[in-house]
Amino acid sequence: DLDQDGDLEILVSSLIGEVTILDHTGNVIDGWPQATALLQSTSPNVGDIDGDGLLDVVVGDNTGKIHAWELDGTVKDGFPIQLEGTIKSVVRLVDFDNDSVAEILVHTGASRLYLLNAEGTSLEGWPIDLEGDTDSFGSWLIASTPTVVDFDYDGELEIIVGTTADEVHAYNFDGSAVEGWPIATEDWVYPSISAVDLNGDYELEVITGSGDGKLYVWESNGSPLPGFPVDIGQALIASVAVADIRDDSTPELVVADFSGKVHCYSASGALLSGWPQEADSGIVGSPILIDVNGDGALEIVAPSQDNKIYIWNANGTRVTEINPTATDWIESTPSAGDLDGNGMLELVYTSFDGKLYILPLDGNANSLAGAWSAFRGDSGELSDVVAGDRDRDRLPDQLEFTMFGTLDESAESDSDGDGQTNLNEWTAGTDLTNASDRFEVALDIQTTIDGHQLKFTWHGRANRSYQIMSSSELSKENAAQPLGDPISCDSDELIEAFSSISLENRRCFYHVVVDRD
Repeated sequence: DLDQDGDLEILVSSLIGEVTILDHTGNVIDGWPQATALLQSTSPNVGDIDGDGLLDVVVGDNTGKIHAWELDGTVKDGFPIQLEGTIKSVVRLVDFDNDSVAEILVHTGASRLYLLNAEGTSLEGWPIDLEGDTDSFGSWLIASTPTVVDFDYDGELEIIVGTTADEVHAYNFDGSAVEGWPIATEDWVYPSISAVDLNGDYELEVITGSGDGKLYVWESNGSPLPGFPVDIGQALIASVAVADIRDDSTPELVVADFSGKVHCYSASGALLSGWPQEADSGIVGSPILIDVNGDGALEIVAPSQDNKIYIWNANGTRVTEINPTATDWIESTPSAGDLDGNGMLELVYTSFDGKLYILPLDGNANSLAGAWSAFRGDSGELSDVVAGDRDRDRLPDQLEFTMFGTLDESAESDSDGDGQTNLNEWTAGTDLTNASDRFEVALDIQTTIDGHQLKFTWHGRANRSYQIMSSSELSKENAAQPLGDPISCDSDELIEAFSSISLENRRCFYHVVVDRD
């Protein structure tokens, strides 16, 4: 909703070298289209790149230029910016340093990853040479669009990208590699990385396919998730869509291969009954997962080079009452949203026939909360977002949806009124909605052969570490000191810790610092 009128706008690129903005009825907005370069193959994006509080439209083109415009089509000062290599990935616009100005992140055909400010200046530590094969003579079909995450929910963002060096890389904001990365595959990684909590631990898993025909899933530390990789046997160009399509409170993975088969897997890597299903031609665009018919369940929607969009139920049966078609290939990923604010979804897609299609659906717009409604799962309602923490409050989105059904609760709120913020409770591993679930430590003085000892007892939570601290005085001048080594918990368990004491000391103060591993 670029003009905040309650109706959504549509941004689209075309191979003739234009970017256009249309309103929800299909009319072109004043000031558009704007020219880029022939064979424009990536979608535009929006973000505030100059800090004026207004969204800007940014896109990369096939000659390596980044273009930027105001919403009225006025060219932004200093643009276009020339980079090395073609641009076949979407330009990401994310505020990495919390200064209300979005940085420009892009993967180019020179096998380089750029992070720029609005003046076109690379940030310190950038660009990064990904050491992959370059896009020579159009050898790249597409490029992996970088995915921005916050692996440890500390407010410091990480960047994940697939490469033509047969690797998936992860970088910190300063350009240093995230520990445990890169990870090797056996071929180019065309798809953009999906980052989703698959196993309910509120930690992001990293999901992608590769030209080697395998579906990979790794933990954030780079270790493979049990059950993966899965060998599909056909090159994977499309990105993986992830949502709970079986309504079993666990996400499923949907991936289309280059031959036109669509596969659905459980979060443990098992092929679901009824799959794979097959289109009559190849698939390059990514599937989306939405409720097309208002039955309350998510369907699989996949574009194909046979001029059709296929729709299947979660069990693999075909949805036949809706038949989106075009008069030429449909290669780009479709999108779904409530364009006109009537509470119902519309399906938006484009084709090589040069047309933009809008198809009304019977699905309710409220179903988008758990859907995968566009490329990279983007809801289309916000400017560029961080995977897993769209509201940037250091609480996992999945935790907020599970606890509150919405992202509206703040990390600094105390939702259960127990005196601890939601962020503190998430860190401690306690229930944000249950005031009686508190982190408490029992302290007991025990007599031993050698004198006396303190016994500390508490209920440890999985993936948390605990450090006992002690101090003789409660003052800034007498800082608390660690008492022994940190204690880590791999699972929920009762923790008992001991420390010898002398009763001649009139007093001593203790506290336990909890952190997430």
